[in-house]
Amino acid sequence: MNFQKDNRLRQWDHKSFGNMGTNLHPMQGNQLQQLNQMISAGPGGSEIITLQRNVWETIPKEHFKEMGRLSTLTGVEPSVHAPIVEPGLSNAGQGNTTFDEEHRLSEIRFINDVLDRSIDLVDKHHPRNVPVNIHPDATGRPTIWRIARETIKEDDGTIVTEKGKGYKELDWAVDRQTGQTTPLKFEVKYYPPQKPGQEEQKMIWTPEKKLENLNLTTFEKEVAGTFGNTEFQMRQLEKIYGEKGFTSQAQTLAKQLSDELNSKMHELYDDVRKTSDFEEQNWYKLPEEKRNNPEMKKGKEKYDELKKTALDENKKILKSIEEMRSKIEKTENEDEKRALASMANQLQQKEVDAWAGFFNGLMKDRDLTPKKFTTFDEFALEKMPDTFARAAIHSLEAAQEKSAEYAKQGVHVNPIEIAPLVNIENMPANQYAFGRADALKNLVEASRAKTAELLMKEKGMSKGEAEKIADKIIGVTWDVGHINMLRPAGFGDKEILQDVKTIGPFVRHFHVTDNFGTTDAHLVPGQGNAIPLKQLETAKKAAAEAGKPLEKVKEIMEIGGFVEHHKTSPWPYTLSYFNSPIYETEAGPAWSETSQDLGSNYFFGSSEYVTGMGNILPEAHFGMYGSGFSGLPTSFGAPLPGGERSRFAGAPMS
Repeated sequence: MNFQKDNRLRQWDHKSFGNMGTNLHPMQGNQLQQLNQMISAGPGGSEIITLQRNVWETIPKEHFKEMGRLSTLTGVEPSVHAPIVEPGLSNAGQGNTTFDEEHRLSEIRFINDVLDRSIDLVDKHHPRNVPVNIHPDATGRPTIWRIARETIKEDDGTIVTEKGKGYKELDWAVDRQTGQTTPLKFEVKYYPPQKPGQEEQKMIWTPEKKLENLNLTTFEKEVAGTFGNTEFQMRQLEKIYGEKGFTSQAQTLAKQLSDELNSKMHELYDDVRKTSDFEEQNWYKLPEEKRNNPEMKKGKEKYDELKKTALDENKKILKSIEEMRSKIEKTENEDEKRALASMANQLQQKEVDAWAGFFNGLMKDRDLTPKKFTTFDEFALEKMPDTFARAAIHSLEAAQEKSAEYAKQGVHVNPIEIAPLVNIENMPANQYAFGRADALKNLVEASRAKTAELLMKEKGMSKGEAEKIADKIIGVTWDVGHINMLRPAGFGDKEILQDVKTIGPFVRHFHVTDNFGTTDAHLVPGQGNAIPLKQLETAKKAAAEAGKPLEKVKEIMEIGGFVEHHKTSPWPYTLSYFNSPIYETEAGPAWSETSQDLGSNYFFGSSEYVTGMGNILPEAHFGMYGSGFSGLPTSFGAPLPGGERSRFAGAPMS
């Protein structure tokens, strides 16, 4: 009996047993032993997985080399599931999620270690790209989507939510400097009339509107806190000089007031410089498409004009203040000192007024208001693309080192053909960030763009070559069960398949499972409502239509939940669901056409996913027909202690 097996040349066929595989045990460091057990079942792939880092660290590096040799001997092609990482934020799950650049760099180093070990799974005579699966979020700060139960309109008739269609119910605002998060929940609020004859006011607060208001009110408070007492403080300075003269005590008090004001103003200036999209260092970090937007260009011009006016005025005033201070130091006349100090104080007021004009200008024009807060996804897109880009470049560098090692052995391999693939997995939708296709697509595109940018800058590559490498190394692992977590929010097959269609051209690897949308139950495909087969077919079609046909793709069956609870092999059910052919030639029957007994007899279930063909030489047969060990003394292998009796003679043997 010869099963369908991928021969390395065949295009991806989701029904092929050779394109299927399953996870090894995620809580055991002896992945080599797990792989040995898995191979006997006959699938073409398996996934090395330890979700916890302490388990990952117990896998000896020699085991990866040995698993690579097993791969070469058997044709089974392992992939790797990296332990949980947090590539953009840190301190997840501790009430507040904060950003820490050093933590991000540490995560990059850990990902690099995973890539270094993964390349040892490759054989120089059979080059391939090992898929390495990475989760993009461990914070649990998802954008939550729901299907609207009713149509909600603004007073002017603008539709905000349409019955039967998806809308954003919850998003997260992230402070771009501290990483602190704030929920932004969709709400409809009512307020009392503000004018005679006016009815109550309805305000629809979408997450987008709440974010805009949060940025505006936060900036207003900062401006008010900085300049609100300015006039009072300046009057105090005048009073001090008038009552005490230009004494050392007066100078000390004046300096305290001035320093306090300057400190607040400098902090505000620093906040604006770091959070405004229109600042030069931030502007060129924006996607080119956004910078070319006419409204953004107009906003940039207005911002630059406001800042230039403030800087020019400030420059003149500072020069005048220095002149006043120089005169004060030279004169001995107290009245003249007092007059000059008063003039310097007035100039300082003008300096404050100049910057107040700049900040008030940003406050009045909402398009110019600094974005101190942004959405979680947007914040992640400022950090994560660099993380994945660095991983992609390290993958290429590791492949180049391995290629050079092969060359010394007389084997020439193109590094790009053995570089581990950095596959970003969609997280459970409505439970973690990047669970929907649009968000994941944006992350992949941004990561590829960053990779190409770094390759051109650091490796001197042409744009075309850099983009080609970035597109090859960075892709998507699509988990068909994770997207099904949209169902409790009212989503159905149509919406789920639309997400699959969007992400199809980016997919390089599949996690296939089933559930009912409430928990990630890891059932056998076909046992829930995640429509795995339709998802695979939709992704395949979308990729082909985009000119990026799926090739050399593995489907990792994440079906541990079924095995754990039902204690039997999942393969008969899996192969029947996919209508997989029994024979390599595909001329014979499919698994769905056989009796359940055939599948049960071939695949022997256990507490593991599979144990191969099971006990194909049971001892009972040997004992029954007199050709086993049962007639020998126990010291020679008799299986029954105390049973030193010949099956033929019935007398003890000596």
